Amino acid sequence: MARERPQPHRGRRPADRLLGVASLHEGDTVVLFYLRADCHRQGIGRALQSAIEQHARAEGRTQLRLLSTRNTRGFYEAMGFVPDGEPVTIQGVLRGYPYRKALAGPVAGAIT
Repeated sequence: MARERPQPHRGRRPADRLLGVASLHEGDTVVLFYLRADCHRQGIGRALQSAIEQHARAEGRTQLRLLSTRNTRGFYEAMGFVPDGEPVTIQGVLRGYPYRKALAGPVAGAIT
């Protein structure tokens, strides 16, 4: 079976300065979500998360899943994600916290 390539989404990019990136893999798994440290708490993460959700809904996805770091759990919970199991060890060192979020139906005018 062929694997789906991750779908990139970008945050705002004023003056050709990339502020954040995100990527979906296999349709419903967020495998990358990163903002520059100087861009936190400015609404950029929320906008980027909204774009990911719109893209997933447009593809007919009903949920998103991800592994959060300890430091980003609050952000994902504020975005409506809920814990989805026990923490896991990543590469023998890091702890990942599984989360999921149910998505509402397709959004009119969603980005495809």
